[in-house]
Amino acid sequence: MWPLDPRRFLRALALPVLALLSPRFYLAVLFSMRGVGFLYLSLLCVALSLPCALRVSSALSALAALELPRLVAQLPPSALNAQ
Repeated sequence: MWPLDPRRFLRALALPVLALLSPRFYLAVLFSMRGVGFLYLSLLCVALSLPCALRVSSALSALAALELPRLVAQLPPSALNAQ
């Protein structure tokens, strides 16, 4: 049922620490851990994009908090009509 050996999977979760220490690490992931390598790179992409996504989310929340209807109501009426 489990496609990977559980010990190998747990070792793969500890690999980001190795990534900080060894440039040859990525070659080892590429050639010796083919199934876990894709999982590792996917988790790395998610971990690196999460702070940016949170920052964008907070910026959009701040933009939504602006009182845009009040500002738009201060604009003069347009000469264009629906007819």
